[in-house]
Amino acid sequence: MKTAAIIGCGKPQVYVPGHKEGFAIAYAHAEGYRAAFADVALCAVDPVAENRDALAESFNIPPERRFATADLMYQSLVPDAASVCTWPALHAPLGIQACRAGVKALTVEKPLALDGFQIHELLGTAKQLKTRVAVAHQRRYEKPFELAQEIIQSGALGKNLVIEARVGEDWDILSWTVHWFDMANYFFDATPTSVLAGMDYQRHRRYGHAVEDGSVVFADYSENRQAVFVTGPNAIPHSGITVRGSAGMMTVGDPIELWTRDGFRSIKPIDKSGRPSFASLFTDLWQSVGNDYVSRCDITLTAPATQIAYAAHESARTMSRVSLPLRTWYAPLEVLEHKPVLEVASSRAGLRVALLADEHKCSDDSAMSGRKGLHDALIALGHDVTLLDAEQDLAPGALRDADVLVLYHTQQKTPASHRSEVGQWFESGKPVVVSHCGIGAYADWPEFRKWVGRFWVWTGEPLPPSRHPHVSCSLHTNDVRFDVPWTTAWLPIDEMYQQLGHAGEVTPLVTATAPDGTTEVYAYQVKANPNVVGWLPGHRADMFTLSAVRDGLQAAICMVTDTHPRRVAPVTNT
Repeated sequence: MKTAAIIGCGKPQVYVPGHKEGFAIAYAHAEGYRAAFADVALCAVDPVAENRDALAESFNIPPERRFATADLMYQSLVPDAASVCTWPALHAPLGIQACRAGVKALTVEKPLALDGFQIHELLGTAKQLKTRVAVAHQRRYEKPFELAQEIIQSGALGKNLVIEARVGEDWDILSWTVHWFDMANYFFDATPTSVLAGMDYQRHRRYGHAVEDGSVVFADYSENRQAVFVTGPNAIPHSGITVRGSAGMMTVGDPIELWTRDGFRSIKPIDKSGRPSFASLFTDLWQSVGNDYVSRCDITLTAPATQIAYAAHESARTMSRVSLPLRTWYAPLEVLEHKPVLEVASSRAGLRVALLADEHKCSDDSAMSGRKGLHDALIALGHDVTLLDAEQDLAPGALRDADVLVLYHTQQKTPASHRSEVGQWFESGKPVVVSHCGIGAYADWPEFRKWVGRFWVWTGEPLPPSRHPHVSCSLHTNDVRFDVPWTTAWLPIDEMYQQLGHAGEVTPLVTATAPDGTTEVYAYQVKANPNVVGWLPGHRADMFTLSAVRDGLQAAICMVTDTHPRRVAPVTNT
């Protein structure tokens, strides 16, 4: 290795308990590079000249290798290695940029990203460009944890293992406990199958993002292995990590204390190298460049720790168990305070909804079925829902008792029973809400396309995998009758809104603008058929747990049924 860049130098301070944002991790990375590669030329990157120069002077970095931005550095040189040591919001974007610039060995501080999609995107970029990426879970190289992992893998503690880990001092999961998530994965050489969590959330922020104030997280692993993580105040002194099994118990620290059927042992881990753990991480990572060797902190092994964090947040938000691998693309805490605020103001609790839908799965996980998510959302909004399988014929009069028809499927061929029942419904001017994929239905039925105004353009060629990334959009309501009480919302930006054919004039009701300036129509009314409203966000089940999506669905139903929505809770946009 010839050059290594520190991206994000931080303030030249040491950590003081209670001051969570004062520790400059960049100095530990710089020391690690120097210890690992004696002749390495360091680069300092930071927009704040004082911070950049302080790090540079500490490690004798000349002016020509000091840069205000990563862009400027890459214009001058592409380092062999780089460490992203900024605040978390920039971890994934700067990591992706480094991969694309040609950095060979990249280390990204934890948490790896600020939402699930960023993790997915960084993993994909690293794989595509063959960049070796590590997450800074350097404790994997520290002797007490190496020895503890050896003891666990040796079977000395028996079976049915349970890890208990605690973090105090008012820390939060993303700032600290991800280290223990990663350590549990390292000890078990596995990742959890599911996560269940409860949290105290008081809308506090740290490093610019939402954090919880206390949590208990339960992670279930295969082979009857479990882990419990407690984060927040009032940690028991020296509680750290404890591992219990059918044949013994171990507390992990310096020393390691081990109780087995052979008695008690106190084991002092000895590190003869004297090298900082970051040096071991960087050496190991560099050894993986250009070959099939996988380093101990490779992103494929360590990204799951951050994914567990977002699974825990989503579990607490939805009060349900969350399966892994993670398929929640947004940041759950950022939407936690966004509660649905609309209900139908009518003489009864809700409306009779006929939901004509196919399963619309985006994975092998049936819990991620869009139909299930939409069905559950309609019930949560107070409606009486009759589910009709779009892949089956419709019985005569199947829609007779409904107040509104919600279409959500992409069945291309139109059975005679559908043409009859659905056609009569549209021709009579009865209320219709076309939800998300409903615009992709009945490709062989021209009249249907005119009724719904917009349709998916089926090219006949395979489409790329649909990731449906969620970003924080700015919402603009174009018609006061469509009452969506949100100015911002986490919504999808993808091909769903960009490959549409026009079969009739529509009136845009809601438009959404993404941070990159992309603006798409999320809701519309068909001018020739005002009884038809399209509400497009949706697809995966998790989308229908988002309050803005549910309120948009409710607003669409109220608009086509001429039923006035009633606000039942205040709105707080973030």
